[in-house]
Amino acid sequence: MTHGEDFMFDNIGMIGIVILILITGGAIATQLYEKRSIKAALIAVVSTILLSILSTIIYNAIEPILSGVESDSSSNSGIIAENGDEKANDVNLPEPSPTAENHAASSNENDITGKTSISGAIVNEGQINTYCFTTQTGGTYRFDVDLSAGVDVRVRISGENGSSINYGTNALTIDLEEGKTYLLGIEYMNGACDYNVSIGIPSEITDITGSTLIEGNIVYQDQINKYQYTASVSGTYRMDADVSAGGEVRLRISGENENSINYATNGLTIDLEKGKTYILSVEYVNGPCDYAVAIGVPIPITDVEGNGPIYGSITYQDQKDKYRYTAPVSGTYRLDTDLSSGGEIRLRISGENENSINYGTNGLTIDLEKGETYIISAEYINGTCDYLISIGVPIEITDISGNTSVSGSITYQDQKDRYLYTAPISGTYCFNTNLSAGGEVRVRVSGENEKSLNYGTNELTVDLEAGKTYILSVEYTNTSCTYTLSIGY
Repeated sequence: MTHGEDFMFDNIGMIGIVILILITGGAIATQLYEKRSIKAALIAVVSTILLSILSTIIYNAIEPILSGVESDSSSNSGIIAENGDEKANDVNLPEPSPTAENHAASSNENDITGKTSISGAIVNEGQINTYCFTTQTGGTYRFDVDLSAGVDVRVRISGENGSSINYGTNALTIDLEEGKTYLLGIEYMNGACDYNVSIGIPSEITDITGSTLIEGNIVYQDQINKYQYTASVSGTYRMDADVSAGGEVRLRISGENENSINYATNGLTIDLEKGKTYILSVEYVNGPCDYAVAIGVPIPITDVEGNGPIYGSITYQDQKDKYRYTAPVSGTYRLDTDLSSGGEIRLRISGENENSINYGTNGLTIDLEKGETYIISAEYINGTCDYLISIGVPIEITDISGNTSVSGSITYQDQKDRYLYTAPISGTYCFNTNLSAGGEVRVRVSGENEKSLNYGTNELTVDLEAGKTYILSVEYTNTSCTYTLSIGY
């Protein structure tokens, strides 16, 4: 109802009351006049007028109270109607704004492909902020979270279909495939916080075949930098890492199928086969660093003959320079080295199958058989150096039966010059040597089976049997010299 309508009905009510009082008063006054009571009739008229005035005053007094009650009633009706409207509109209210998870998953702004850091906030219990990315390289990825408060978050990687692959608290290391799309989730654990996520992305694998030095850096935990390498020669290789202060890396060699073959910290020695392809990995151990990895490559095996000499250089730890040698004669050989200052090497003789026969430091004495092929190895011991290897080759054994003397030279350590001698008669024989200044030799008599019978220094007296063949040896003792061996009986 409008305000005008309220005003009209309120005045009609008041007029009605006044008219009713006047009619009643008029009727009473008429009856009294008919009974010739003029004084009473005047009193009745005055009383009616006064009653009308009184009724008007009373109505005006109580009307605001009645209006207030009506107003309250109307107000309450309005509240009920309003509440009724709210309830009715509840179904049609707009949907709540999407959660952080849904927002992140649906917003192009949350495609983080190629990014190395992202920031965000966890504000609600159960909140999950989801980011989408496509890997540009395959390998080991690292997600590290820096948090604003003493709380934790869960870091989760899922497939494009949302299936969880792996997760960790505040950090996660995971191997991902190139060209695949993944979801990164930052999940509420125990409190609200701001966060910054650092993303470690592996570098592309590169081919370093033929290189002797590679450089790079380790910038995130569990980082693995991979290089493809095809061995140019079979032999012993060495990888040495020079790292910046505080750094430490693991060097690993794997097959082309990435199955690990061997690994070590900061340095690795390994035998590789010519023509095979390997994966060299430089891996995080305990801190970020710059690195330079030197690759020591063995020389191809080469053939040497006679006395040599053999020239070479030891330039890296565990280096093994190999040479193929076929013995020209059976007997005792001597390998001696002349090294640059501070150098020391191991000399090794192996069979053609490379099974070791014997070895020595800086020098080696060994018996070899004529026509057999051996491998001479010059091997690193404790320092780099240049080397020269001389080979002392024994003389062919000759028959001096019937001779009364024989001459020769001792030119190398452990040399043994051997002669066949058949005794013409049984008896005591004397073998004397005439030596150059400072010389000293051992004179030995052995049976034909080379079993020693007796020996002496510079001379020897021994009983021999007629018709038997013996082996006379003139052997190195302590220096080089020339000799003449005389035979008396």
